Order: sequence, then structure tokens, then C-alpha cells
Amino acid sequence: INHFGEKLRWCMDLLAVDYEESNVGGITSIILRGRTVPWLVDRLSCSLIGNSDEALWYLFAVHVPTMQGDAAQQGAALLRRSEETMAWEERLNALGHAIQGWAYFYLLATNADPDLSLRYWGGKEPTVPLLHRLAQRCGYPAFKGLMRKAFALDDESLHQKRYDTFVAVLDDADAALELKGGNHLTGESISYVDISFCALLGPLLPSTIIPLWANGRFSSFAPLQDHPSMPTELVDFEDALQRRPCGQYIEKMFREWRNRPFAS
Repeated sequence: INHFGEKLRWCMDLLAVDYEESNVGGITSIILRGRTVPWLVDRLSCSLIGNSDEALWYLFAVHVPTMQGDAAQQGAALLRRSEETMAWEERLNALGHAIQGWAYFYLLATNADPDLSLRYWGGKEPTVPLLHRLAQRCGYPAFKGLMRKAFALDDESLHQKRYDTFVAVLDDADAALELKGGNHLTGESISYVDISFCALLGPLLPSTIIPLWANGRFSSFAPLQDHPSMPTELVDFEDALQRRPCGQYIEKMFREWRNRPFAS
């Protein structure tokens, strides 16, 4: 589960981009290969773009002008940048690391069940290369140690700071939805900010969002819906998020817009 990858994948699905996806074990790629995900590769122009935001702007310049009718208008609205969207963009990019660090505090706790993290990393996903899966399973103790150090998971004050950081964004999202009449965060039509927000918070709603993640193409995520080892803190947070307007908005977006392109 990679929220930046889901953001790009979701936008490409909305735009009906003809693409092929090569699945990798995220943690394996970062630690063993020194590369993050996602990458967008356009063989026609020999372009390789390794950041989800830059990949979206490339699609805005290259793909959207080829679209027709209502879909073209929706595609342009989806990727158009403004002062408001760029302010959200900056906050959400920083928010991703706060969410990761806060969740890993529980998922990578000393007595945590390895099965949970391995599923989130793709270690039990049939579409991920076998060598990546084996590397994750065999290297789990080392990966866990490296991740605990990288995210400073022994720092209780940092853990609370991360929580306060993304709860403040949730409060602002609730306020934005009320201001916009409950439609979207930045206006009447869907923008990349809405997709980014939903992709960021989706993994914290495993009982409802995980089955819809990537259009449900990753079968190994299904057990996360009711995994017996899911930390109590994450279950309680999901319950609280589902009661928020922004949590209900995330679930609505995944139900209504995750499995179809524009103008269909």
C-alpha cells in the first residue's frame, strides 16, 4: 500500500490513461534498490518521472489535451493547479510522512504481528515479483529495525506530534467540506487534491477502503479488513474517522469514483 502510487493510479484511471502497472515490493525497492515508488515511464517520449506530483503535471501537459468532450473538461479540472490547490498539495505531501510514522508506531511495535506489515508492503501479494516477496519475508527483522530507526519510533513526543499534525489537517478538511457544501475540498469538481487526500487517509480505513484500493486488484489486502492482529489504536482511529465528515467523504469518493473513468 503506497498512497502516492494510489494517487497517481487513481488519476490515470479517471483520465482513462492506457497504462501497464509493474508491481514491486515498496520497502524492498526503497531499501535494497534505492528508488521510491511510483515511477511513470512513457516509452514514446523516453520519459521517466519518479514523483507522483511531477507525473500528474506531465499527464496534464501530454495526455489531457488528447481527451474529448466532457471527459476533457473534467480531466483539465482534475489536474489544474491554483494557489488553493498548491497550498493543499504542500500540506498533504508533508502529511504523508506523519501518517506513516504514526501508523508504523503500532504496526512495527516490538510485539507486532509481522503478517500485517508484510501485507501492507506487498510481501504476500501474488502480483509482486517472487524475489521481492522472499526478500521481504526473510529480511523482515532487518527492515523492521531500519524502519523503526528511520521513523524514530521510540520517540513518544514525536509520535504525539505526528498525530496532532494530521488531526489538524482532518479538522481543516472537515471545515473545507462544510465551506464547499460537502462536494469537494477545493470546489465543485474533483481535483487532484481530493484524490491525494483520499489516497493518504484510505489505508487508515481498512474495513471499508482496503477492498476498493487499486480497484481491488490486490488480493492479499483482503484479510486486512478484519485482521485479528490489527492494533486497537488503529481500529479506534478508524471508528473516529468514519464519524467525521472527511472520513465519510473518503468512503464516498472510493465508492463512487474509484472504479470508473470520467464521463462514463
